[in-house]
Amino acid sequence: MSGTDEIELGEVTGGAYSSADWPIAAGMLQFAGINRDGGPILEAPPAQWRSILSPVAYEGFTALELGNRWFDLTLAGEESRSALREVLDELGLDVPGYIVAGRPITDAARTAENLRYTHESIDAAAAFGARVLCIGLHPFSARRPGAPLWFWTEQDNVYDDDPAIYAELVSMLRELGRHSADVGIELSVELYPGTAVGTAARAVQLISDIDLPSVGLNPDLGNYVRVQGPIEDWQDVVVATLPLANYWHVKNYSRTEDPFAGTATTVPSGLDVGVVDYRKALRFALARGFSGTIVTEHYGGDGIAVSAANRDYLRRLLAAILEEPLPRA
Repeated sequence: MSGTDEIELGEVTGGAYSSADWPIAAGMLQFAGINRDGGPILEAPPAQWRSILSPVAYEGFTALELGNRWFDLTLAGEESRSALREVLDELGLDVPGYIVAGRPITDAARTAENLRYTHESIDAAAAFGARVLCIGLHPFSARRPGAPLWFWTEQDNVYDDDPAIYAELVSMLRELGRHSADVGIELSVELYPGTAVGTAARAVQLISDIDLPSVGLNPDLGNYVRVQGPIEDWQDVVVATLPLANYWHVKNYSRTEDPFAGTATTVPSGLDVGVVDYRKALRFALARGFSGTIVTEHYGGDGIAVSAANRDYLRRLLAAILEEPLPRA
């Protein structure tokens, strides 16, 4: 599909929710996992948690994607988890999803450790009330002093297509998927360049090989279109991956390309002005039965405010796609 081709959107006969109550959660990209004293956020008093999270509620969110880099549920005791739940309840924030970042089961030096950690995270997420555990197959490195502002401007991961490594990955994800189903939650694998889900075709193949209803994709299109080099047409990625989506990170980027050098410059943008046309992508997703949580993310600036504006944009799109009554003054 070329960039000028149109996605065959299909008919939307209804949605799992209305535009007003579709679960749209705030991401936590702007939240550091350290407290005011420089220690882990787990050691902060609940009053500090409330102070940190209250802007999410003030921006109108009613849901938050909790992440292990901010509050690691596997390390928190029952008292801490209960205290955080009380803070979230006070702020009116549901936690539909829990994301595990920086602990990929594809890390050859830590495969067994990270697999065990992911199993522990599944249990912890289910006990906390999350409905999805999202995992990445990419590593995470803290920004080094003097490093470029945007981490994606540096060299991306290089995928190792060794069949034995791939077979082991499928086996581990199938094991995690069965565990997720046993405790009543779903597992979602985040699309990311340079990994086993680094292209649309590889992502589809992986989910097909796992072959479990409890395992789906998080088709984070932003992770693709921000690559500073040649990329797949985002519409091809939409068509291939969104029918397999059970959870969805949304963010957008603007691109300026140099086709002669094969390079591009990318910067974060609002959902409505970047490369991906989310009006098309969302309609396509709903026509294929998508009913999962959407998580708004944004790098740079006041990411919470931008995420809130993106949430409002999505709700307008949902209202139009679901053909709800027009708003009246």
